[in-house]
Amino acid sequence: MDRVATDPNDLATVLSVAKPWATGLWPINGCTFGADGTFYASQLITSSGFSGGDVVKIPFANPASHTTLAEDSLVFPAGVAVGQDGAVYVVNGSACVPDGAVVRLTNR
Repeated sequence: MDRVATDPNDLATVLSVAKPWATGLWPINGCTFGADGTFYASQLITSSGFSGGDVVKIPFANPASHTTLAEDSLVFPAGVAVGQDGAVYVVNGSACVPDGAVVRLTNR
């Protein structure tokens, strides 16, 4: 695993040593890692038509592999967490006051 040790205020240096790990994601509104190192990101939207948010699961060893967990069915998701049992939780309807809720996604 590569690590960058530099002054975060030195943007030119940060950008010269940083490299993309995973690409192809829509606007990320939250992210976390599971106990096994898998990366999870809540995507605010998943198309240019501003439809359907989602949570994507990306194995650390294979960043080209993206697994959708909610099949674009979330509404403005925000934040994501992984429980000790591996269950994935996300805020659904983050912009829908007072109807937003934390939902448990099927563990895949």
